[in-house]
Amino acid sequence: MAKFPFRKRKVEDAGVSEARDRISNVIKEQQDGILSNKAVRRPSWVVSTVPFIVLIAVLVAVIRVFGADSLAGGSQVALIVASAVIVAISMAVYGTSWQTLEDSVLDNIRSVGSAILILFLIGAIAGTWMVSGIVPTLDYLPYCLFNIISPLMSVFVAAIGYRIYRNSSPEISEEAAGQASGK
Repeated sequence: MAKFPFRKRKVEDAGVSEARDRISNVIKEQQDGILSNKAVRRPSWVVSTVPFIVLIAVLVAVIRVFGADSLAGGSQVALIVASAVIVAISMAVYGTSWQTLEDSVLDNIRSVGSAILILFLIGAIAGTWMVSGIVPTLDYLPYCLFNIISPLMSVFVAAIGYRIYRNSSPEISEEAAGQASGK
C-alpha cells in the first residue's frame, strides 16, 4: 500500500491556517515598519471627521428622499457609503493594504464575538418571554398586588376606627360651590 508524502487537511484546518498566516504576515509587516523606523501615519482630526460628514450628508439625503421609509434600508446604505469612504482614505492617502484592513476587521470581530452572542441570546430570551406572556404578566403584577392590598387597607382603616366626617356647614358648601363654578 502506497503512502502519500502529504498530509490531508480538513477544510476547516486550511481556513484556520490561512488566517494564522495572514495574522503572522500582518505582525511581521508591523514589526518591519517599527524596526525600519518607518513612521505610521496617523490621520489628523480633519481627515477623521470626513467620514462623519459624509455619513451625515448621506443620511440627510436618504431621509429627504425616503422619509419615514428610510429605516427600511436607506440608512444602512449610508453606513456602507461612509465605510467605503474610510477604506478609500486609508488606502489612497495612507497606503494601507486591503489585506491589512481585512485582517483588522476580522480581528475586531473575533474580539467582540462573545459579547454579540450574549446580546443575541438576551434578545431571544426577551422575545420568548414576550410571546409566552411572561412580560405582560409582570407588567400587570403591581395592579394585582394593589388589588390584594386595597381590601386589607380598608379592613385596617376600619379596625383602627378612622372615619371621614361630612361637613355640613353652609359657609364651606357655598365656598366649594363657588370654586367649582370658577368664580
